[in-house]
Amino acid sequence: MKDSPSVPQYNFPRELGYRRDYYSQPLPDGETDFNKMEDAFSAFESMWPNLIKKIVQHVRLNKDDIVSLYTFLTMMKVRVPATRDGIEQMLAHWVKTYGDILEKQGELPPRPPELQGVELEVSIDPHQSILAMIHVAKGFNIILNSINFKIFHNKTSIPLLTSDNPVIFFDPSKFEKTMLPYSDNLENIEFIFPINSDYVLHGHSKYNDDSFPYDNITDKKTIRRINRLICKFGYERLFTCTKSHSPLINKHSVKSPILTLTSIPIGSGNIIIQKHEFGVRRKLAKWIENNN
Repeated sequence: MKDSPSVPQYNFPRELGYRRDYYSQPLPDGETDFNKMEDAFSAFESMWPNLIKKIVQHVRLNKDDIVSLYTFLTMMKVRVPATRDGIEQMLAHWVKTYGDILEKQGELPPRPPELQGVELEVSIDPHQSILAMIHVAKGFNIILNSINFKIFHNKTSIPLLTSDNPVIFFDPSKFEKTMLPYSDNLENIEFIFPINSDYVLHGHSKYNDDSFPYDNITDKKTIRRINRLICKFGYERLFTCTKSHSPLINKHSVKSPILTLTSIPIGSGNIIIQKHEFGVRRKLAKWIENNN
């Protein structure tokens, strides 16, 4: 956990990153469906073992394999807490900004005395971030279609890490100390996705071969850079098979990729500017279901 990097947790693979009822959905009759989304994600995940087997054997990926890979990458982008928290934070900011405008215009009832001058928090129904996944997926597919990929075999003695936010892309023209997470500069994108401790998917807008060729990494410096970026992009959790990664994890435990939002008054309204940066995660206001 990035919140307590010096206290490692030991889990079985099936327990890694698990959140109870994270994809539960409300039903029209007031009941809750706990299985539909989980079953859908499980169907996508069922493709992964066969794909891994082909990659380990350096089998050339066919069109169906590439579709499966793209589907899995998209799923790992849209379903993770880093994305869902960002969506809920954005929606909360919109609601609060609009509420502040209405309050200033006198279009809301006056606050009770005990709430005068109090900064109010806005919580968002988590169901809304599930509904927004399709929009995130559409934007992400533009990124995937802007780059070509290579599959690298890690031939060094340093295992690759992974995290709860394993889809990594950014503008490589920026110095690492000043670069921001993610990028919409389609002319210059570097993409990293750790497959396991021995293989990594690497994409770049400068690659010309669209056949997903295999290659080796023998340089420890390159693997250290990839692991460093995995740590930086990790949101809440980092996963490793060795204690030797502890210093690296500790070093990058404070910051995660977060969404920052700024409201700028324009006339009678506001324009909201959003960007991703590496910063301290903020706890979202908890949504409390009102069944009355």
